[in-house]
Amino acid sequence: MSDSPLVSICIGVYNREKFLEANLKSILAQTYNNIEIIVSDNASTDNSVRLINEILNTSFVHHEVYVQKINLGPDENYKFLAEKAHGQYIALFHSDDVYAPTIIEDSIALFENEEFENVGIVMSQSSESVRIPKRKQYPMQKENIFLIDYKTYIAYLTKKRANILNCPTAVWTKEALLAMEHENRYPDSNDLLEYVKILRKGYVILLHKFPHKKALELCDLFYKAQNRLLKHFSVDPDCVIVRRKGRLFVINKK
Repeated sequence: MSDSPLVSICIGVYNREKFLEANLKSILAQTYNNIEIIVSDNASTDNSVRLINEILNTSFVHHEVYVQKINLGPDENYKFLAEKAHGQYIALFHSDDVYAPTIIEDSIALFENEEFENVGIVMSQSSESVRIPKRKQYPMQKENIFLIDYKTYIAYLTKKRANILNCPTAVWTKEALLAMEHENRYPDSNDLLEYVKILRKGYVILLHKFPHKKALELCDLFYKAQNRLLKHFSVDPDCVIVRRKGRLFVINKK
């Protein structure tokens, strides 16, 4: 039995047969050994389930594969995965990304580092999309670790109008993930709302191996263009989120 904490790698899948081989092989190649892989196929209509079983059955890693009879939607599918996970930490991975072999090892090292307290999420961009293989790649900052708490995140949203947590890969503590109130009311802004909530509960988020400044600026510009919520954020961090006439607003509680 390993002394290192168990990490549950949870993968939501829907019609990803073109990407699953590269995706799953990168996960099976992780340098961190104490993992389990939990996959929930969200009622795919292609050969995703067959490929998942073929690839995972050739490995010695404990794995569980669930096949949904109806499509739950991505949020409910990941909520289902979190409830099935047995690990102290839960990695929410996408089925169309290829992951660096040390991404789990590096993330757990930060969770277990006594220098950081109340860490709920470790985020990394140590992955690349197999769906968009020709996108421009940026060098990673290997040494810098950015600690984001509630006040810091709200300051970025309200003053800089930028979401710095626009990141494809997140490893959570199971406690933090199950404490989240997943909402489907705001499909354009689910990630942003969840980060606000988890930080408000007193957790902090660590960013590591993030792209250099220019890449972050491009991510922010892209996020601002696609997410209408940012331009409606209140300057007061003591705020609530409401919907009016189909649009999202953050307003003062007072």
